[in-house]
Amino acid sequence: MREGSNHKTAIGPGPWLFAAPPTFEEAFRQHYPILRATAERCGAPAYVIAGARRGDPRLQVCVLSSGGEGALGDAIVIGRHSRCAISLAEEHSAALRHVLLRLSSHVRGRSLLRVTDLNTGQGFAADRIGLCKAVTSDGPAYISIGAYGLLLLPSPDAGGRWPTSVDEAWAALASRRVFGEPHVHSALRDHMSLAVHSNVGDVEHVTHITVVPAPMRPRRLQLHAGLPHNSYARLSVIEERREAYFTVTAADLEAGVLLGRYSRCAVDVDDGGAHVSRVHLVLLKEGERVFAIDAASTNGTLVDRRPRALAELSDEATLELGKSCVVRWERSGRRAA
Repeated sequence: MREGSNHKTAIGPGPWLFAAPPTFEEAFRQHYPILRATAERCGAPAYVIAGARRGDPRLQVCVLSSGGEGALGDAIVIGRHSRCAISLAEEHSAALRHVLLRLSSHVRGRSLLRVTDLNTGQGFAADRIGLCKAVTSDGPAYISIGAYGLLLLPSPDAGGRWPTSVDEAWAALASRRVFGEPHVHSALRDHMSLAVHSNVGDVEHVTHITVVPAPMRPRRLQLHAGLPHNSYARLSVIEERREAYFTVTAADLEAGVLLGRYSRCAVDVDDGGAHVSRVHLVLLKEGERVFAIDAASTNGTLVDRRPRALAELSDEATLELGKSCVVRWERSGRRAA
């Protein structure tokens, strides 16, 4: 099945030159009544995700709920595809599936939101920071893709309410500040980390930013017959015309492993019949847990024969992508003899 037009997608490094997104303050003030009502309806712990364009009265809104400590959490994909939770249909520079938003429960019981670029080569812009590959936040954040601004706002704590006045609400958010000098990770010389603090009520939130200079080239996984010493798991990809084996490390999974037909995926799947989407599935490691997240694919994903948009993987699992591709997941050192 054809996934809609992708021939106008301009994949390449930002910034985008043709239209500017609204600023955080502009979008927040224009849409505050809807944002406030949505946040207070959805309950905690949750995040309100809203997409806005400058001068456009329309607002796309969805809610992510973490479900509390130990739960699966929630995930959505944002991009130009019509199946995305927030569709950037009018932004031709955006990829069909541009970013993954993943909400999980923090160890302190708070929600932790992670935004990850899906190897687009463009990234996204973070407010006051610039081009990013990933953002992790337990507080408010604002990112943009082309002419779209995306507000990422945590719901109030149980029993709490947002101020009636937009001025009062914005004053709390405007206290955000960048502190410290960006420092370079020893293992990733082109990655920098910094943090943004904000106060919402009496609670201080921290937004952690990982900055990756453009261009952001995806890392392709290597074919392996055996299991290298540093491997975390093996993926066996079984298609009509081939069977291939890939090994993944813990670092690969923490960054997110993409499976699909696009060359930007770490594991490219050529199923011939286009039943597998260009970016079909993301494997993501959080602590000691690994999750399979369907990336708003056209034909869906089965995990151990059950349709799942989000599933935690056990030591062994069978993933079915579309109608003709099977991927076997086996965690290293825990396979049956």
